Amino acid sequence: MGQKTVSSNNPKCLALDFGASSCRLVGVSLENKRLVMHEIHRMPNGPVKQGRQLVWPLNALVEGTIEALRKAGEEDSSYDSIGVDTWGVDYVLLDNNNAVFAPPVAYRDSRTEGLLEKYTAEVVSREQIYSKTGIQFLPFNTLYQLYAQTLIEPDVLKKTATLLFIADYFHFLLSGTATIEKTNASTSQMWNLDENCWDKDLVDSLALPEAALPEPIEAGTEIGSLLPELQKKTGLPGIRIIAPATHDTGSAVLAVPASGQNWAYLSSGTWSLLGIEADKPIATQEALQANWTNEGGYGNTFRFLKNITGLWIIQEIARAFENRYSFAELADMAKAEEGYVSLINPDDARFFSPDNMIDEIKEFCRQTGQTVPESAGQLVRCAYDSLSLLYRKTLEDLKALSGKQIDVLHVVGGGSQADFLNQLTAASTGIPVLAGPVEATALGNALAQFLTTGAISTLAEGREMIAESFGLKRFNPEPVSNFDEIYQRFMSLCLSQSNEKE
Repeated sequence: MGQKTVSSNNPKCLALDFGASSCRLVGVSLENKRLVMHEIHRMPNGPVKQGRQLVWPLNALVEGTIEALRKAGEEDSSYDSIGVDTWGVDYVLLDNNNAVFAPPVAYRDSRTEGLLEKYTAEVVSREQIYSKTGIQFLPFNTLYQLYAQTLIEPDVLKKTATLLFIADYFHFLLSGTATIEKTNASTSQMWNLDENCWDKDLVDSLALPEAALPEPIEAGTEIGSLLPELQKKTGLPGIRIIAPATHDTGSAVLAVPASGQNWAYLSSGTWSLLGIEADKPIATQEALQANWTNEGGYGNTFRFLKNITGLWIIQEIARAFENRYSFAELADMAKAEEGYVSLINPDDARFFSPDNMIDEIKEFCRQTGQTVPESAGQLVRCAYDSLSLLYRKTLEDLKALSGKQIDVLHVVGGGSQADFLNQLTAASTGIPVLAGPVEATALGNALAQFLTTGAISTLAEGREMIAESFGLKRFNPEPVSNFDEIYQRFMSLCLSQSNEKE
């Protein structure tokens, strides 16, 4: 990690937080032992169709970032540092002149369809990959994206001088120094846990030159200073570029306002990531069979978690209704409906990227002999009930795999505002749910910077500060009649869908 130098009496930093639907620049300051944050600029994001591929609008994001920094400079030029966090797995390829070959392909693109199965059958087995990386098998992991390129356009990979993940690319734009931060590197399913390096066998199976992968740095490392030309464009001085946990979940977990040992987190947004913070990876045969992951965390910890479907289903229901209803309105409609009438398996592949989420939910219920939800309230109630039951299943798996007692579930991120879902989750899991902060990712980003600059001394101090700065909402479990029967019905749906895949 970077060398600590105590910050000014009023430490301030900038957190550039890239999400799959929007990106924003947030200012965070430390005032009277409280963290204060405000949004400076927000820009839309989302994959766009280019030819046959879904790609990220990289040029627009670069322009938006410069505009955001310009606004920050106009507002206040006394920021000490900046760090970037983004989603994982996607990457940018640079040539020898540091020019981008093409806009980065989005993880929801169809190019990896069937390739996880092909790669693990023909190249390296699942058991070998998991023993090396401890990473959950997802079809869009960087390994399979690069394998797709190896098969389709190997010449592009062979000419690649540098691969950077999205956050690392923006750190490069800001500082002129190309680095990869380890929490994002770990999501690639190419990082060897035991040897603490890129896995040679996996990298050698691709057309990408091994030299194109920089040696990863730790979260909290100072990369450099804002480039002079950007200082002129933005009005910001040579602020320090500090890599936070660049994977957004890594930053979100850093901001979990927890204490003690017996807690789990649920980073709730488009995806739901449920897990624990562990000192060592849990890469057992049982963890492999259950498809759990060991992603890198701040301070050489591991995020032992399961990446499962989250509010994506609700977002897509809203989109199918042409956004006629706000999320709050949809939740109120759902609350008015009878519970647990219709259930789905949110993790079924059919809900990953459907043309119409409503049609898929109805067809699932029809095929499984259930009442078919028709109204917006019934559809959202079906989704909320099913998500809360999936959280129960995932939490039970977590306890079995880790041997850890879980007494409280911390829900952070945008989903912490979903009061009705949080209450259902408390009822389903049988333990209290503590919701907040909403802005966990940006706060975790800022916390890593403040730890590096010395503005905050310890992680425990920072987490306590977050708890005191942002009110947490508590949801206590309430009994649900016939819950065992409901949960068994849900598990039967999950099992039947799993058997059909086999």
